[in-house]
Amino acid sequence: PGIKPEGEAHEYAIEHADENMRQLLDKMSTDVSTRLEGLIRESNTQYKANALQNLDRSDAADELVKEGMIGQIKGKLRDAAQDAGRDWRRIATTEVSNVIGIASTDRIVAKNKDKSMNDVYVYRIVVEDSKLCKYCRKFYLDSDGSPKLYKLSTLLGNGSNYGKKTVDWNPVITATHPNERCSQVLELPPGYKLLPGGKQTYIGMSAWDEYITNKVIS
Repeated sequence: PGIKPEGEAHEYAIEHADENMRQLLDKMSTDVSTRLEGLIRESNTQYKANALQNLDRSDAADELVKEGMIGQIKGKLRDAAQDAGRDWRRIATTEVSNVIGIASTDRIVAKNKDKSMNDVYVYRIVVEDSKLCKYCRKFYLDSDGSPKLYKLSTLLGNGSNYGKKTVDWNPVITATHPNERCSQVLELPPGYKLLPGGKQTYIGMSAWDEYITNKVIS
């Protein structure tokens, strides 16, 4: 706790995000190709099996069967393409969220080089609509409608949720989950408190210590 992510380790985080994006896209490309090849192979096999069971079928009837199977394969390929589009959007949204999270943390760290990360307080703003998931609500939204507040060292210490089961998810500086919609990491300056929706208001340093004691999530 309190360690600042700077220097080579800091630069590696950005490089890792870029490399991770490339790996995910390569995997998606391979998966889509395999899926499409499988659909075409399955259709050809079905046609051959059908033809062998109907050797006395006329050419006209055979053409109708072909047209029907072509229509089916077109539908399956269209569905597969739509699935690939959703996969691409999910990957892009998640990885952009990762990069934004790292970059916003960079900025906060740079502004607080003379401080321990235990003394820097941050939050994230959720999108309050019907799509808000229970995890983002739990991690980032307080009972009064204002954002939950954390020490930056806490979020850094939580690492990433990538590859973890949902039961092991934590509030983090990067994407909390695929299709992340929450804001980047934001800093609460000394003397300010958070209001519903993420706005800030100045309360003065005399009241700030008590506010931080009651507000910050351990």
